[in-house]
Amino acid sequence: MASEDDIEVLRNIVDPIERGRRAGQLLNQYQQSANELARMRREAIEVAHELYGLSYTQVASELGLTKGRISQIRTSAPPAERVFFGVGPVTIIVPERIGVYGRRMAVVASEDDATAEELRDLLTGLHLQAAKVRITPETTKIEEGDVVLVCGPTSAIVGAILLETDPRVRIVATSKHLEVADLASGLNYGSPMDAATPSDDDVAYLARRRQGGRVVVHIAGIHAAGSVGAAKYLTEHVGDLFRKLGDVSFSMIIGCSFEGTHITSTRVIAGPYEW
Repeated sequence: MASEDDIEVLRNIVDPIERGRRAGQLLNQYQQSANELARMRREAIEVAHELYGLSYTQVASELGLTKGRISQIRTSAPPAERVFFGVGPVTIIVPERIGVYGRRMAVVASEDDATAEELRDLLTGLHLQAAKVRITPETTKIEEGDVVLVCGPTSAIVGAILLETDPRVRIVATSKHLEVADLASGLNYGSPMDAATPSDDDVAYLARRRQGGRVVVHIAGIHAAGSVGAAKYLTEHVGDLFRKLGDVSFSMIIGCSFEGTHITSTRVIAGPYEW
């Protein structure tokens, strides 16, 4: 429910378009908060059952609910891994690309669009609202709130800035190509697409940052195909990642194989490394 302060602010906005826009934003925010509360209640029910040994009938009695309602909550509320991406709404950020003669293109790369769509489907399945925005190569800051940034160090300045603060994994430039560096092992992983005999495989950086009250998930393929692969990996394994690591900051290196923009397989190359 909206707070009295929020409602009073809305009442005092004279411009009806601005009042309507702000009301819609608040509705989205409170709906996302309601979804998160539903997730937390479902999680609490499962913890009471699995760790404390209470039957679902006992849990229902303690919460003042029927056993049927407990069953409904367990099947309809968002899963625990929803919090991997924060509370929401979530902004998916993709870079504009530099085109012919250095002109910025009006559209993003097809692989970046494929990555955004993969992420949107994943977020929707977790009861999270998602919107896509573009950034330019000169962008140094990202949106407020929960974010998934799909951006390497050469696509936008903000990608390089975030990577420099990762204590476990980086993307580094060699004399010819970019590589993903595992700082713990000292090993660098280049893309098979850049090999003397190229193959339809790529490598990507994947990180999750807990920054105060929000989450920033960062995906950066050596090539754009790697970003699609990292998004596909999250679709397939976000539940396992959350159960293994919980609500922490970490980074890892993902490999993928592809045909066009279709990812045929994904795999962990290194990590995940908790920060």
